[in-house]
Amino acid sequence: MTTPANEFVLQLAVEQGIVSAEQLASARASVAAHAGATTAPPRLLDVLMAAGALDAVRIARLLAA
Repeated sequence: MTTPANEFVLQLAVEQGIVSAEQLASARASVAAHAGATTAPPRLLDVLMAAGALDAVRIARLLAA
């Protein structure tokens, strides 16, 4: 589950070309495939950050623009 705020950041990232639609789809698939019943699935932004597609500075710049 992604929060509306995170969805907004993701929409901006795709619109600005920072994250491709393919990267986002792959990250969503990774979150959906999480099978750990004892742990929460990773957050979508965390998956993209771990892949190097996003970082805190890029997110801050998106929100400041």
